[in-house]
Order: sequence, then C-alpha cells, then structure tokens
Amino acid sequence: MLQGNKNGFTLLELMVTISIISLLSTIAVVAYKGVRVDARDTERTVKVKQIQASIEDFYDEFDAYPCGDGPSSPELHNGVFYSTDGSTSDEFLDGESASGTGCFIGPPDDGYPDYPIDGLYSNNYWSELVIEDPINDGVNNYRYYYIVPIDGRTEYHLSVKLEKNDELMESDGGVCDDLYEIYSNGYFNDYTADWVPGC
Repeated sequence: MLQGNKNGFTLLELMVTISIISLLSTIAVVAYKGVRVDARDTERTVKVKQIQASIEDFYDEFDAYPCGDGPSSPELHNGVFYSTDGSTSDEFLDGESASGTGCFIGPPDDGYPDYPIDGLYSNNYWSELVIEDPINDGVNNYRYYYIVPIDGRTEYHLSVKLEKNDELMESDGGVCDDLYEIYSNGYFNDYTADWVPGC
C-alpha cells in the first residue's frame, strides 16, 4: 500500500490561516484608526487649554480679552454680521441685539479673514499666526472658534469640535453638545447655539 506525502498544507488549512490573518489585520487597522482619533482629540483639548491660558495672560496685562486685527468690515455668518476687529457697529453676538460689536475669529475657509486671535500673536502670547485644527476640515467644523464682545471685552467663548469624545462635549457646561466649549468665568452671557458653526 502506498502512503501519501504529508509534507505540505492542505487547501483548507491555507484558507483558515489566511482568514485568521485577514481578521487580525482588520482588527489592527480599526484599533489604529481609533488611536489616531483619540490623539487628535487630545491635541485639540490640550491646545484649547493653552489658548485659554494665553487669553487669560493677555487679560492680566491689558484688562481686556484680545480681539483680532482683521478687516473692519463685518463678516456675514448664518445670517448675522460679526465684526472681526470690533470697529463696526453691527448685530451683537446673539444675533438679536442691535447694539454693540463683537470679535468673531473663525477659520479662513469658512469666510472669516485669515487672522487668529491676533492680539495673542502680536503681543507674543501665542507663537502660531494661524491656529489650525489637526484635520483642518471646515466641512465638519473641526476648527477653533473664539468670540468676545467688544463692549468692555471682559468675557469670551472658545470652542472646538471633537471627533469622538461626546461625553466631554456634553458635560462642559456649554449650550452646544457638539462642541467642547470654554468660557471666561464659566459662562458667556449673550451666547446662544443658533449661530455657532457645528452646533
């Protein structure tokens, strides 16, 4: 009786091995994507806290929060005009009051001027001319936004959208559950959610 040579793998053994390798590869890729999202969200929360510290340092020196040195003409956003340098009388930040002006600094490709919180940069409180999000995607509102009313400049709102950390965005005390928000003194009196990008 002849015996077969058993030195090779059967087709079934090869298919099972390839399936296991494919499954492990898929799990690794999904886990890697999750790690990258977490890293970007961590970068956003760290950077927004650094911006907040710079804003507060600026306030300690000048007794007012910084306002950008963008063009004096107001910018139209969601049907409401916002001044980027506070020099134009237009609707206040809540879109309802006709008195007062405000500084609204947002991403350039959303129609805002290419200026960051300019007072921080020009007074050496911040080293980057433009503050960019890791994704830098205006479509999904992965941007940093800073709002300060020009009347006294004694309060501000600073926000950024996170990709994954819904619990942090919902529990930050802000009015928008889709943004991580920071306020001076814990609140911003005239802030409403109806005009905020991504809210």
